[in-house]
Amino acid sequence: MKFRAHKKQFRLLFYLVADFESFLEPTDDTEFHRGMKVINNHEVSGFACHRVTDIKEYQTAPTVYSGPNPMSVFYDHIMKESREISKILDVEVPMLPLMSEQVKDYDEATYRANCKEPFSVI
Repeated sequence: MKFRAHKKQFRLLFYLVADFESFLEPTDDTEFHRGMKVINNHEVSGFACHRVTDIKEYQTAPTVYSGPNPMSVFYDHIMKESREISKILDVEVPMLPLMSEQVKDYDEATYRANCKEPFSVI
């Protein structure tokens, strides 16, 4: 396999990884869904969610929850993470000056580094 969708590629500073735990609960439902009879429902009982980032000061321990209303608690957690990450990304930090090697690379660049395609004039 080879990754070819370079135009869709960009670095993420933050992302969330989540995992849900559930148990099977028998159902009395006798209806067929897409030609199959449903005999059990997955009932969510808990979750784990982890913020992933390379920025050390914003790394957090995973959040683990098991209890009543896990999907509501998960939604609340995701919205809290969204607000916190937005606050972090809203801070404007001046760019550090480029080192001489970086200036040289920038001035001599003729193609995009991530997809190896030449620059184009629009």
